[in-house]
Amino acid sequence: MTGADRDPFQAGPPADPQGNGDTPFGEYSGLGLQFAVSVVVWVFVGQWLDRKFATAPWLLIAALFVGGGLSFWNMYTKLMAVLRRDDAARAARKSGPS
Repeated sequence: MTGADRDPFQAGPPADPQGNGDTPFGEYSGLGLQFAVSVVVWVFVGQWLDRKFATAPWLLIAALFVGGGLSFWNMYTKLMAVLRRDDAARAARKSGPS
């Protein structure tokens, strides 16, 4: 189903052109939530360590930066993998059928 054939009242984004049911929204929808949950978990770890070692707020701040950095790196690597896959598919389409 192309964009012209698509029912304008149908909810949700259109399916991908390959027809395997994946949508761009589905690929990226969990990244923001995963980022936020990871940072919150690291903040709680930092708070726990601060209480255990009486170093408040230094381990909390360190854990916040560690959680943010690791979450960003995870998101970056996933997005770059999707970008490489899309570039390879685009190059394959451009070269035509073999």
